[in-house]
Amino acid sequence: MLMACTPSNNVSFTWSPTQPRAGQSVTFTNTSESGSEWSWSFGDNATGTVKNPTHTYRRPGVYAVTLRVDKRRAWTHTEYIHVYDTVPCITCTDAERDTTGVLDIFTNYCFSASVYNPYSHLMSYRWSLDSSQVETYYPDSLIYSHISGRITYPMDSFRLDLVVCDLDAKTSYHIRRAFVVQDVAAQALFYRLGDGNFFQRRFSNSPIYYEQLRRTTKPFVTQMLDAAQDTSFVGDHRYTCDSISRIVGEPVLGFYIRKARIYYRTSSAFKVCSMRGMNPVTILQQPTYFVTCDINRALLYFAASDGVYTLPLIESDNNRFDPAKLLRINTQGGVQRIVLSSQSYLLNSLQ
Repeated sequence: MLMACTPSNNVSFTWSPTQPRAGQSVTFTNTSESGSEWSWSFGDNATGTVKNPTHTYRRPGVYAVTLRVDKRRAWTHTEYIHVYDTVPCITCTDAERDTTGVLDIFTNYCFSASVYNPYSHLMSYRWSLDSSQVETYYPDSLIYSHISGRITYPMDSFRLDLVVCDLDAKTSYHIRRAFVVQDVAAQALFYRLGDGNFFQRRFSNSPIYYEQLRRTTKPFVTQMLDAAQDTSFVGDHRYTCDSISRIVGEPVLGFYIRKARIYYRTSSAFKVCSMRGMNPVTILQQPTYFVTCDINRALLYFAASDGVYTLPLIESDNNRFDPAKLLRINTQGGVQRIVLSSQSYLLNSLQ
């Protein structure tokens, strides 16, 4: 008598990690000795049909996982998987940036450690950054659950590393997240030194932030600086150094007219007076080489012998200004010409 051989129905599977946490990918490995079709039920209304699937549980809990290896026979096996609390993750408080993973330079961002802690365990945090082009705002911010800062240079992969320690459960988690940092248009001050070298200094929008100087040899910078003139038109009237010299009563090397004020430079000082030359006031008692103005912010820029300065435009009738608002934005002397550009990118990204 011939008897048909019945295949073994030893259905089994394993998973890794063996103690997964919510939000963590779990890999199931089918170790069954037979079967040609696979049907998985993961216990959270999700299913699968591949031999060795992966699955992510969104909430902690105990789930019944069932594997069937043949549709014609009831060859099944069930195991119970315990999913623990959520794995900590790094989020950006800007929801749009958190979704896209793309940040802008010169923009303030806050990054937080998102930790599921239903039992109010005592937690500790340790952040680390992979770039020196980041400014953090708080002296000890690397030990808190959040870190704030801005990135001052574009990069393809800005990485944040965080170690979260559960001091009560005596467990720790190392997590990492990467963002793309993109350049954006920003106002920049270009200037040329007496030795012919060119530099760019960019500004963030709010608050005013002065980026590090960057050396450049881009031709368009030369063209802008060569075209720049510290001279002004008021209506249809063109003022020249000669006409301003006659108004102020001394030789003028350059000037800028804004808000009914003449800002002018002589061989030894930088001064301001009314349009009639009345009430002259010395702003800086040293040689000044060039003057330009940021109309949007109502700021005056001028190059002196010991660096580049900025000053809010004077609006009072007596030409007085607040010396505390006179700000030297760099200490590099020998600047011969400066010009502002409102839509500038970092020079290494310009063609």
